Amino acid sequence: MPLVHKDSAHLWGNTVQLFFGALLIVIHFRHLTAVILSSVWILAGLLLFFMGNPDSIHIGSSGIIYGLFSYLITAGFNAGNRRLRLLSFMLLMYYGSMFWGVFPWQEKVSWEGHLSGAIAGLLIAMILRKRYRRFTLDSVPGWFMDADKREDPYARFDKRA
Repeated sequence: MPLVHKDSAHLWGNTVQLFFGALLIVIHFRHLTAVILSSVWILAGLLLFFMGNPDSIHIGSSGIIYGLFSYLITAGFNAGNRRLRLLSFMLLMYYGSMFWGVFPWQEKVSWEGHLSGAIAGLLIAMILRKRYRRFTLDSVPGWFMDADKREDPYARFDKRA
């Protein structure tokens, strides 16, 4: 399914989004990139095989795109990292309209492919939760604590005069 496209515009639209999603995965989940990409591809294809309409032709890599963005949003909110939560929120705001692609409101669009990709990304994020949380938890930056006193440098502002 992801290697066949209708025309060059379909191919170009999917390529840009796939590259952007994969780039975000590489940047933020470098140690799990191969596992995430292959798992989303395989699981989205399997889910589409079982839940897709047999009389339809499902082409394009939009199922994988939905899987990657679903993974990024779910894993970002579960990561325990402010930066990844912000990224998830930004993706949700910018790509929030993708949500409507999982419903059968557009003719000749594989909503089953979109839905299977979104489910695959969500499941992979839940399955790999313990593995990516180890690397993405927030820690106190070194500049925040005074090395000599080991106390909060901003505590003096909390005291009332």
